[in-house]
Amino acid sequence: MKTRDLQIDNIKGILILLVIFGHALELLRITSPVAAYLYNFIYMFHMPVFIFISGFLAKDLTKGSQKAFRTLFIPFLLFNSLWNIVQITSTYFVTLPLDSPEAFSFLNPGWALWFILALFMWKMLLPDLVKMKNLFAIVFIIGLFSRLFTEFNIFLSLSRLLVFSPYFVGGYLFNRAGLDRLRKIHYAVPLALLVSTLVFNYYFSFFTSFPTEFLWADRAFNFFSAHVITSIFFGLILYFIGFSFVIIFIKFTSKKENFLTRVGQHSFSVYILHTYLIGTISFALIKVNPTLQIVILAIVSIVLAFGLSSSFVHRHFTGILLKIDQFLFKRSH
Repeated sequence: MKTRDLQIDNIKGILILLVIFGHALELLRITSPVAAYLYNFIYMFHMPVFIFISGFLAKDLTKGSQKAFRTLFIPFLLFNSLWNIVQITSTYFVTLPLDSPEAFSFLNPGWALWFILALFMWKMLLPDLVKMKNLFAIVFIIGLFSRLFTEFNIFLSLSRLLVFSPYFVGGYLFNRAGLDRLRKIHYAVPLALLVSTLVFNYYFSFFTSFPTEFLWADRAFNFFSAHVITSIFFGLILYFIGFSFVIIFIKFTSKKENFLTRVGQHSFSVYILHTYLIGTISFALIKVNPTLQIVILAIVSIVLAFGLSSSFVHRHFTGILLKIDQFLFKRSH
């Protein structure tokens, strides 16, 4: 029987916690420089590493592609429809300091749901992609230059699908031997990468014309005021940071079961469900002192991560998805 790699679960647990905290800072980062710095720092690596791990766990190509429609695309349609209803209803009663949809959008993913749709497409495409020569170089070049084209945007997560593809493909091509080698790397290397990122983030956040939206990878370079060559260069730096944090997480994350393990093991339910809660909580705290608000949101993020990863929530969440699956699909014989 194949045993779980607890370090991978722990990495996913940390990343999901950062996903929640990053989303919790969504409103506050507009007015608070400290929140903006934290937000930008998180967004430079949390999804790149999570996508890399997803690719690493996608070694079974047949199983992954066969199950992707039922386990990813159907939940995406369900929760994206629900998200649209929540968004349109809430913006009728309150005004948010962010762009919000005013019409139902079936295939424009709502907030964090872009990853579920992108993961579905990666898993469907992967069995054919791996037949290509120089696959990583190809997807890296496409990812780096795809934002030159305005037709790649939030529709079907196309921009993010292309920009983040090097992480998914890189994770798939990464093997256990490579994992063991990174675990043995000297501590000075990941520490240097971490400090360099903290310094770069300070420069990016306070001394460039790039807004936070540049990190979202959901729009073309011409959306930003910087020259396109500068945008490509910063895109290259972000790739370096994203892969650097793979090294950092593998080196520093515990390989033993701990309080984060369950969060990582039940990451799907946490990822989906937190979006319906954290936005409301953040909006309710919008007039609180910024420093106090950061502390409260950090605590709330931890509580949500552990609450939504509980066996009770996970069991009922998967139970609902199972009932929907049984309603939609014939039983296999």
